[in-house]
Amino acid sequence: MDALTLTQTGIVILMILGAAILGVFLQQGCGLILLMGAAAIASGLCLVGARLAGWPGLLAAVGLVTLLGALVGNRLGKGRGARLISLLWLGFCLSCLIGSWIADGAGIWLITLPANLLFWGVTFLFSGFLLPVRENKQRGQAFRSLLTFSLGTNYPYYVMNDRQLEKRVDGNPYRSFFCGPGIVLTDCDHLAVITNGRNITIPDEPGLTFTGRFEVIQQVIDLRPQLKAFPVETHTQDGIPLRVLTFVPFHIHWGGKKPTPGAPFPFQRRAVFQAITSELVEQPDRKCNWEDRVEIYATRIVQDILPRYRFDDLCLALGPCLNGPVDDIVQYYQSDEKPAASDPDHDPRLRIRKELASRLKRELKPFGIEVMGGGISNLLPINQELIRQRIANWQTKWQNRIALMQAEGDAQRTRLVEQARVGVEQDLLVTVSRMLADSLANGEDISDELLAATVVASLEQMAICSGLEERVGQETMAKLAYLRSTGKPLPSLGSGAKG
Repeated sequence: MDALTLTQTGIVILMILGAAILGVFLQQGCGLILLMGAAAIASGLCLVGARLAGWPGLLAAVGLVTLLGALVGNRLGKGRGARLISLLWLGFCLSCLIGSWIADGAGIWLITLPANLLFWGVTFLFSGFLLPVRENKQRGQAFRSLLTFSLGTNYPYYVMNDRQLEKRVDGNPYRSFFCGPGIVLTDCDHLAVITNGRNITIPDEPGLTFTGRFEVIQQVIDLRPQLKAFPVETHTQDGIPLRVLTFVPFHIHWGGKKPTPGAPFPFQRRAVFQAITSELVEQPDRKCNWEDRVEIYATRIVQDILPRYRFDDLCLALGPCLNGPVDDIVQYYQSDEKPAASDPDHDPRLRIRKELASRLKRELKPFGIEVMGGGISNLLPINQELIRQRIANWQTKWQNRIALMQAEGDAQRTRLVEQARVGVEQDLLVTVSRMLADSLANGEDISDELLAATVVASLEQMAICSGLEERVGQETMAKLAYLRSTGKPLPSLGSGAKG
């Protein structure tokens, strides 16, 4: 066997061996048969061309194979596939030419083979740096994604950008020959859940995820704490429509772990599975994400809690009931000890918030959602005119109560004045009677002056003792004192009296 035959044999063996390895890697058994067959046809054409016309025939055969490879590549991946197959074929032919030119048949094994191994080895290592692979088993997927991307048969590539999943490279996830994988690249706080219509694949941790045939992204789970705020429309016990802004902080269950710097956000696989597989029967007409369940359940709970309260009770967060006794209201605002603002017994909003959070925690726990709290904002009626009407009603009610209190006070004053007058008259009669009785018992004569002085002194003493000195007036008191000292009556004795 001459040197030319050995060279040709080495080239054919090397071509078929490389095609077989690449075919198994891309398509397993089917790829092995297809690429080995393609390599055999290409090598056969080159051998026939070289035998028939030497170097011109070999070059013509190489050009023909390049054209056929471009057609096949264009069929697979259009422009990218045609370029890749043509470049790989021409590069292999160039390495064979250099090796045979330098050392004939030995050059195929000493130059061409190491050069091809070096090329594919560097490409394999380079693919691992193009993507943030986490472990060695992902390097093979990264290398395959580089080949299929260059061939144009890749599955879709997605990248998380500003909390939105953005498609960077188009692809058909239902192709079968020399295709895939797809790529989903997320941040350390997002998890892409993959499904093929029958099974669900949950990655071990956020970051790089590869997709296979028929696999698409079902949902992207945000592992960070979330705050969902939404309006809820309901009504009070007395039928007043309300609109209240409800907010709920929550996150997917972390399984007892906490986020740590330099590591992806933790999550519980069972919680993720429960969150995405539970169907939302409340929204059958549209596709809902796992976090939409929080709004649905919170809305239902708020609409169940608020109708238990009257509008006045919800507006008066602190203080006594305006419909209660007036004495209780006055005593409340005169007292130095008032309930704290955080006392749920006096603030209905705190009770509502506490009940909302506890019920949400209990009802969303089976769906893998951990609720961190909950609350409501200002309680506003849907019709803003209602506030002015309620203020006018309160004003009218309090005006009526004030008028009633004033009437009761006037009546009480009249009763007290009448009781005081009757008491004064009784005391005067008793005093005069005792004086007359004492004088008669002693056999003394009672003159008109003495009787008048006694009456005046009694009146003055009773006015001072009963606290009526200010109401009687200073002028009248002065006249009484003068009469008591002189015993001489003055005209217009009661002209200085008031009331």
